[in-house]
Formats: sequence, structure tokens, C-alpha cells
Amino acid sequence: MRSLEGIYRRYGRFVAIHPIPFLLLPLLTTFFSTVGLFRFHIDNDIWNIYSPINGLSRAEEKALERFEYASGVHHYRLRDHSSGILCNASGKKINRVWPRVTESTGLVLNIGPPRIKTTEYSNLNAIYELLQLLQILVNRKDGGNLMNDNSTDKILKMERFIANNITINDGYNSFTYRNICGVYCNDSNEVVLTFIKIAINMNGRSSSSIAFTFPKARIFEKYIFMGYSVGDLHYSEQDTTVVDGFKLFILHFMVDLNLPQGKRITKNFESQLRTLLMLATYESEDLEYALFSRDREIEEQQQITLAALPFLGVTALMLVAFMVISLTDFPFRNSQHIEAIFAVLSPVMALITSWGILWGVGLPFSNILTVVPFLVITIGVDDAFLILAAWRHSNPASDVETRIGETLTHSGTSVTVTSLTDVLCFMVGLFSNLPVVRLFCIYTSVAIMIDFIYQITFFIAFVAFSGRQKVNHPGEKALYSEQNLKSRNILDGLWSKIEQKDSHKLYSVDVSITKYCLSGDNSLSLKMMRKTSKKNEIILQKLVNILHLPFTKFVVVAAFITHIIVISYLCTKVNTDFDMENLYMENSSMNAISRQLQRFTLSEAFVVNFALYPMPNFADVFIRNKFDRLIEELETIPKFGMGSDGTVLWIRDFADAVAFWDDESNFWRQDKLLSTFREYEIEEKFITTEKRADGVEVISGFFWSITYHNMNNFLDVQELMQQRRSIISKYNKFFNVSSYHPLEKVPTESAASAATNFIQTASLNLEIIAVSAVILMSAVVYFFITDNNKKSEEHSHQPISIIVGSDANVKDLSILPSINNNIHCNNSSTIDTRARFLVTFKSVGWPVIQSGLSTLVGILPMVMVKAYVVAVFWKTVILLIVLGIIHALILLPIPKNGSIKTLLLKFHTDFLFHEAKKLFLSEPTLLDVEVPCVVIGDIHGQYEDLHRIFSVLGAGRKSGAVKRRFVFLGDYVDRGMNSLETICCLLAHKLMFPKMFNMLRGNHESSDINQTYGFQLELESRFPTNNEGFTLWNAFNELFACLPLAAIIHNKILCIHGGIGPELKCLNDIRKIKRPILDPTELPLACSLLWSDPMLDLKGFIKNSIRGAGYFFGEDTVIACCEQLNIDLIVRAHQMIMNGYGFFCKRRLVSVFSAPRYLLSKYLNCQNNKCAILQVEKDLRVGFILLCPVTPETQGKYLSTT
Repeated sequence: MRSLEGIYRRYGRFVAIHPIPFLLLPLLTTFFSTVGLFRFHIDNDIWNIYSPINGLSRAEEKALERFEYASGVHHYRLRDHSSGILCNASGKKINRVWPRVTESTGLVLNIGPPRIKTTEYSNLNAIYELLQLLQILVNRKDGGNLMNDNSTDKILKMERFIANNITINDGYNSFTYRNICGVYCNDSNEVVLTFIKIAINMNGRSSSSIAFTFPKARIFEKYIFMGYSVGDLHYSEQDTTVVDGFKLFILHFMVDLNLPQGKRITKNFESQLRTLLMLATYESEDLEYALFSRDREIEEQQQITLAALPFLGVTALMLVAFMVISLTDFPFRNSQHIEAIFAVLSPVMALITSWGILWGVGLPFSNILTVVPFLVITIGVDDAFLILAAWRHSNPASDVETRIGETLTHSGTSVTVTSLTDVLCFMVGLFSNLPVVRLFCIYTSVAIMIDFIYQITFFIAFVAFSGRQKVNHPGEKALYSEQNLKSRNILDGLWSKIEQKDSHKLYSVDVSITKYCLSGDNSLSLKMMRKTSKKNEIILQKLVNILHLPFTKFVVVAAFITHIIVISYLCTKVNTDFDMENLYMENSSMNAISRQLQRFTLSEAFVVNFALYPMPNFADVFIRNKFDRLIEELETIPKFGMGSDGTVLWIRDFADAVAFWDDESNFWRQDKLLSTFREYEIEEKFITTEKRADGVEVISGFFWSITYHNMNNFLDVQELMQQRRSIISKYNKFFNVSSYHPLEKVPTESAASAATNFIQTASLNLEIIAVSAVILMSAVVYFFITDNNKKSEEHSHQPISIIVGSDANVKDLSILPSINNNIHCNNSSTIDTRARFLVTFKSVGWPVIQSGLSTLVGILPMVMVKAYVVAVFWKTVILLIVLGIIHALILLPIPKNGSIKTLLLKFHTDFLFHEAKKLFLSEPTLLDVEVPCVVIGDIHGQYEDLHRIFSVLGAGRKSGAVKRRFVFLGDYVDRGMNSLETICCLLAHKLMFPKMFNMLRGNHESSDINQTYGFQLELESRFPTNNEGFTLWNAFNELFACLPLAAIIHNKILCIHGGIGPELKCLNDIRKIKRPILDPTELPLACSLLWSDPMLDLKGFIKNSIRGAGYFFGEDTVIACCEQLNIDLIVRAHQMIMNGYGFFCKRRLVSVFSAPRYLLSKYLNCQNNKCAILQVEKDLRVGFILLCPVTPETQGKYLSTT
């Protein structure tokens, strides 16, 4: 983050110097991208874009392509022309005359419907383009029965009028319906109606010659398929299999799109039908007519977009008004009203650019994309709020270049992280198996990315340009700077800015002393600190105090846990059912049509087509019996099956016909089957043929249909689909069978894939679950990474970004780590959590709420768009706003000092203890270390200085920190304020790089010492409940008992924490010490290694009366020890040295101390000692790196001494 801030600072200054190119380039890009807008086209074909790409239904649909009639069935636009066809008991049709249009002669008579060869079409889309089906739904206005002579005559009259009297024009020629229906011309509507008129006279009875059964009605020994024509049935009380009434009749009209100007003809025909049916409904006393077609379906879906687009302008105006109000300052000249307008203009330009690019490359628009402009504009306005807030808090006395640099330093990182996170989150959707999800994510991610680019170019350039105009006004610069310090923003009026003379102070309410920080150059956080008004100060303080009450912590944590349990339970109750009327506006007339057709299809006539390819050897009796068993199982599926009455299968006709002959199997032979099939005049629409290598034409495959019923919703459809596929899979050794119904592709399979695609299609509960899952994920990551230490909170950019990527309205939270980072005090660790959260609430509390309100304002107009797909969006956003603010302002502050964090920390520390113990005990007590390496002395809980050491060793050198060998001489805890972070950081590095990090034990890694000097107190104060701090302290001391005691570098430099003693005769004496050692003072040699000190003018050893353990040793003992151990140098720590290091005994011993400004946080007699790092090169040359103590004058400086 530091490097990114530096880049933004330099980039901001450059933009401020040269703003014109950054203003013109986005404008020109937007202008030229408008060329792509002319390639705008819409794809609202839900049967394609909502269908899973890898869904099995797509493969099943593909398998039926070779059968034109079966593949032609497309949801309510039914194209299976068995409707109204006369057939015998098993589906054999009566020959009828079918007219066909030819370009040269017009109407020509042919016998039988010509079958279209499979090879003519490569995919379903080509087949789909063959025709346009128009369905006319007929109902009584009073909802009564249509099965009477009066209603039937009127329907028949309407059918004949449409077929014979409507004149259709393509702009050049005029036609009647008989001229445009092509191979699909038939009298099916009239045949069905004629049969119904005959059945009316039966008065709900059946006879040996006529019976109105469903879905196949019987006339003499023939059958008429009624499954596509009548619905909402009523059955006779005398015979429950006989239909004596129906409330729905469907007329089918089909237009051959292969005709010249076929689409224009279709549109003209449909337009005339709409007018005719509207007038007929108006004039009829008892009947009403409704038209259903593909074009009308798409038009109604487009109404969602057309209804929403005007509200996009309302959204822009409302956001401008909101920003104008929130950015009003007094005196008025300091207001940022023009900036507010450009804050909305920038995302609008991004939308135009993204649409121009995407439409230019050929991507279609869909009604699901209606919400994208609202989303992008609200995200763009949020970014603008961050940028403008950073500008207001920059130093008004600085020049424009510096201010823009500061602005981008503090807002650029947040905008970058949140925008890129948003883009990456949406790009995940590119892996979705739903085309509509991919389309939505492409549009959204591209628009957000372009908006991000425009924010850091166009908008920043305009802020720089506007700011320069203000400060360059004659005589205004000084006045502007002075008034900026005194001005009060209307919505920022909760705070007043601090005086510049107090800019080095951080005010904390109810803290006995004032905390002083060392401010860097133009630190944003210090400029954002306000001396709040007394009233608001009291309110904030009360809120902070309430959040720290044990009862509040318990309630919030309990509510959070309950919330997790509830949503986990609701996840098991997610309802993926779907209603087709959700595709249209709430007031659309298509809702009633879709509702009626959905009810009819699911409950009465769910016609599934089956395809068999390749053709099996039906000459084998075993194969035929297996096939009969398959059909029997399929047509008798429990709850849904209708038995053989619902099956149309030519095989049964054929079997009945050849059963009269003695040698039945001979007729089933492949070379005889087709000729016998044609001899018995069975309708060829059910089969496909091909020629063998010997030139003989044979049947290559066939299809049949089975009608199911009794389904209440699409969950039942899914159950039927699964049962049917299960049955088919049992026979896949014998037959390659595919089954398909369009409603299984959409919405059944698309809804079933909702869990993996994050598509909430049915209920508000699912929306809540999705939001909760995001919050839970972000909370867990947040607790794992962050802690109470301010310095470590810079890593919380990542979890904050996760929140932002999922919920744009709380993206301002990403500024929180920057603020906490910049509250950088040597003494900051002493500020308790109450003061910490008070500062946080003052700094980012209102921006979080402001961001939520701006998002709410942005989506508020969408409430007026009465469409399901739009309602899902704005309901979800409202949930995100509410839950996001609760998450940011209540939930996160609670566990930050509470039990959940403790549990998570315990999980990590348990892992650290277990793995670190194993690792330390696997190492010898005397470590062997090779060169080059660095040796670091006492750290004493100064976590920030440990990071400074890592930064210095890793920055600007040939080898990074992890490529260096480290030897730490002990004393990691006590006296400093961050012992926990220090030891955990070192242990983590040790586990990651066990050969590179070598940790020795110091005298403070003993329970009797760190109990007195701060480590135990730190743990107990930070984990005060349930004796957690004491338990953690014991665990650490058990780990300390396993640490090695010494290290030898290249067999020449001995590293220890304390010193030598008379017990040390050879290096093996150290190696023989067994660990763990709970109390080193009980082992004389271990005690000496950890506690002894050198003393000038001393010969030999004497007891260390000052420390109470170990020895004082003189120069003679050092010389003797080096000669006895055959070493050149002894490196030790244990004592504070003002210069960081000090030699003893003619440079045969050196003391290294690495905790600068030692004891500053606890004692008044603080030391300005330096930090020393000893370097050992490959040739055993020794040098030192010295870090100066951090003061305003020495911040960032270090000295290197060779």
C-alpha cells in the first residue's frame, strides 16, 4: 500500500500540473465510443440466455434436433404438429391433404406433411427460424365452460375468419394465412373444434364410436390428440375419464419464416391479429381472446427496460441534489457544487463508453442489464465522495499540486482497491454456466473498470482544475486557506476542524492525559481529527461506552451467532420454484396469459418428447421386450404418469399390424422395417432415415411423446425430470434415449443452478442468505487478520475490500485502515479501545452512513419500476445498506475486543504453539548457522521497530528479507506494548522459513521474569474474560521452554543472549542440554548463557549480584573461552547500549541491542538509544546497521557502519 500511495502522490501532482489532457481524453473516448451504440440489439430470448450452458437439457434438446416436429416444441410456442391430427389407437394418422407454398406457383397440394431432412439444419436455432407460432387463448368472460354450441361456433368462426379473410402484407404483396403457413398449413384447429361439437351432443357420455377423453380423444377407431388445444378441464360424473367441459381453448397459427420477407409477414400478421382480437373481445358478449407469441413475449420483457430508463435520469438528478446538499460549505464560495455535477457525469460517461465498446463488438442487451446503470452510477458517486472528502481534508495552505497529490494518496488506494475488487468479484461471474449471468457480469465489470479509470483521470483532473481556479483568483488564496479552516460543511457539521497549531495532538474524551503523536508531512488522519462539539462528543462517547458493555457484547455476539444459525437453516429451505409471470411488468397483460398457460401445461398436458437414435435391432425379441418395459416405466411414473392413454408411439401401431403374421420378427428386420412402415401408411414425421453403405434406405431413429400431468410447480417438473432420467439411465446399455421438454431447460434447470450462480429467483429469504454469507465471510477474514494494534491494521485493507467487493455501499470503510495507519504514534499503543473507536467513529462514521445514503438515493427511483427482476435488485441493495452499516458500526467494533476474536486468536495460537514446539525441539540446543546472516538483539515487544528492521533489511538490497539468515538473540517480550504481536510475528516467520529464522532464548522468555515485566499483564488486559490471558501466558512459557540457547556462525562466532560462565568448557556442553527447560536458573550453564554480563576491570567470574542470576565475567575469561572453543567472536545482547552496539575485550565480544528508544512507553527517563543490527558477510567480516530512534527529525533515517 505504501508504494501505491507514493505512485498516486506523484501521479496526482502530474495531473494537477497537466489537467487538460486528462479532461479531454475521456471526453474524446466517450464521443468516439458512441459509434458502437448504433450496433445496439436486444437478446431477451429467455429460453437461451437463462439456460445453463452445461445443462443436460441442452444436450437433450440437441438430440431431438434431427426430429423437426419434436424439436419444434418450444414452451408455449408449441410446434409439435400432432395437435388435432386424426390417428388410430396407437397414434397412426389418417391421411389428409396438406397445402404447401412454392415461390413460382403459389398453392400446391401434397399428400402428407413433407418431412424435413435432418442434414438441412445444423442446430436448433436454424430449426427455430423455420416458423413463428401464434397462439390464441380463448376464455369466457365469466370464466365459464366453453363446451357448448354457442361458444364453439364463435371460436370456429374466428378460426375460419383468420385463416381465410385476413389480408397480410409484406410491403410488396398480399397474402392470406393459407399462403404463409407453408408445410405447416393444416386444419387441426377446425378438426378439434368439429370433434368437440360432436362430443357436446354426447352430454358427458362416451360410446363405442366417440369418447372425449384426454389427451387423446377417440372417434370410431381413431384418435385425435387434444393435449395442445383444450385446458382447465372438467370430467363427467358418470365417467371420470370423459371430459364434459373445458374453460380454455387454444388456437394455433404458424408462419413459415423461410418465405421471402418471412419475418415482415409475421409481424404484419401478428399486428393484425392483435387488433382483431382486441376488437373481438370488446364486441363479444361472452368470449375474450388473448394472443401469445414470441415477439409479444420479448416486447413485454423490453417494457421493463423502457420503464426503468426514465428513472435513470431521476437517479442522476437525485444524486446531484444529494451531493450538492452534502457538499455545501459556508462561506458559500467553498462549496463543491460543480464537482457534484461532474461526480455524476463521470460514471455516466463510463456507461456510454462501456456500452459503445460492448455493443460495438456485438454483445447484445438484455432486460436483466436494466439495473447496471443504477449500480455503476452509485458506485461512481461513492468514489467521488472519497475523492472530494480527501480533497477537503488536504492541507488548504498547500499548492494545488500538493493537495491533489495528498488527495490521491489517501483516496486513490481506497478507490483502487474497492473498484478492482468489485471488478474481480463480477468477473467471477464469467465462469457461470448461465449466459445471462455472464452477460450481466461482463457489462458490470467493464463499466466499473471504465468508471474507475475516469475517476482517477477525468474527475481528478476536474477537481484539480476547479481547485486551481479558486485558489488562483486574485487575492483569494490566503482568504481561501483561512476560510477552509473555519468553514463548516452542512453534513460535516458534526465536527469542527482543529486549529493548525494543535495539529500534533490527538484528543481523546475521558482520557486523563492528552496523547501526543508524531505527525508526518501533511498526515491525512491528523487533519481529519476534529474537536467535536460537546453534544456530539457526548453522543459518540455514549455509543462507544455502550459498545464496550459486557451486556452489549453478549447481545451482539449472541445475535450474530443466532443469525448464522438461522441463515444456515434457511439455506436448507431455499425454494427455487419459479413463476413465468416474474418475467414481465406487474401490470402486464402477459401475466394472466403466462399464469394460465403455466397452469395448463403443468397440471394437465406436460408433453415430453423422447428420441431414440441410433435405431436398435428390433428384430431381436429381447430388445423389443426391453423397449416395451422402458415405455411402461416412463408412462407410469408415480404421481405424474397417465399410463398408455398419454403416449403417442408408432411402434405400438406397427406391432399391432404385424401381429397378424406368423413370422413377426421378419417385419422388424432393418432392411424390411421401413418398407413395411410405409406400406401401413404410418406417418413419417416420427422417424428419420439414412442410407446404408449398400444403398438401402433404413430407419435411423424415431421419436415419440408421453403426456404427464398433476404438477403444481417447477419443483414437480424437476422431480419428474429426475425420475425420467433415472429410468432412462437404467436402459442405456440397450438404447440411446433422450427426453426433452423446454420447461425443463428454463426455468427448471436454470433455477436448480441458482445456488452455484448466486441467482436469487424466488424469495426474499434467499436474498437475506446471500447478504449474510458475504457478511459472515468478511467478518471471519477481518477477525483473523486484524487485532488491536494500529500498525497491524494496515493489513485490514484486504478484508475491507472483500466487504466492498460484495457491497458497494460500504466501500468507504476501506478508508478506515488508512486513517488508523496515519494515526501513527510511538505511544499509540497505549490508547485504549474506547479512545481508538471514538477516533474511528469521528473519522469514518459519517462517511460510512453518507455512502449508504447515497446508494439508497441512487436506487430509490427503481422502487417505481414494478417488475420482479428490478425489485430483487433494490430489495437486495437496501438489505446491503442496512446490514452493511450495522456490520461496520456495531458488529466489527464488538468482537474486536471480545470473545469471537479471542476464539479465533486461540485457534491460531494453538496452531503456532503446536507447530513451533515441534520445530524447536527438532533443532539442537546449539544451532549451526551459515553466512551471510544478520544478528538482532533484544526486541522487547516493540513491534513497530521489528517491522522497521524488516523493512531496512529488505528494501533496496540485492536479497530480500526472506533470503537472509536471521539470528535473534532473545528477549522478544516484556516492557514494550506489543509483545503478543512481536512473538507471534517471529513464530510465523519461523514456521514459514525454518532454515532462515533462528530464534534463541532470552532471560525474559521465562515465566518468573515475564510475569513481572509486562507480558502477563498485557495478555490479561487484552483477554480479561474467562482467565483467557493467564491461559495464553502459560502456553507461551511452555513454548519458550523449547527454544535453543545458542548458535554458532560458521564455527567461528558464538551467539548467546547473556554471557559465559565457568561451566562452559566446550561447545558440546551446550549441545548436551536437554529441553524443554521451564526454569533455566536450575541449570548452571543455561543460567549463565541467559543471565551473565561482562564487567570491566574484572578477572575471572563473580556472582551477578545485580541480576540475581548468572555471573559477571572479565576480559581474561572471554579470551580464554574463545581460545578454548576455537572461536573468534562472542555476540550477545541482554544490555541496553546507547549506540546500539558495544565492543568488549579488544573486540572479542560485542553486545547488540535492537530496541530503540527503550523504555519510552513506561518510564519518564526514556532513552534515545539506537537500534543495532549486526551483519556477518561471507568472508566473516562484521558490520552494523544502525536505526535512529523515531523522532520528527529522524523518521525514516538509518546509519550504516561497516
